[in-house]
Amino acid sequence: MKTDYAILFWGGFAAISGVLGSIVGTIIAFQSIEAAGEVSATLIAGGIKIELFGSSFGVLILGFTALLWFVLQFKWRMLQADEVEVGI
Repeated sequence: MKTDYAILFWGGFAAISGVLGSIVGTIIAFQSIEAAGEVSATLIAGGIKIELFGSSFGVLILGFTALLWFVLQFKWRMLQADEVEVGI
């Protein structure tokens, strides 16, 4: 059962890491824009698009691990129900 919670932990860690990476990337991008002075909107949009990949992949990993956790919980409960039914 501890492995099940480790799956959720790493999924949450991936999501938090992705969001943290996006925040740091935004701060660095704003510093660069401030230093450059005038920057085109197309360049900013391209930077934001790249910056959001970290959050997107982190949330994707969280979704996958949460789904895996629910499947494992369901199988574990079905196995326990079979053991009770058989009388083990």
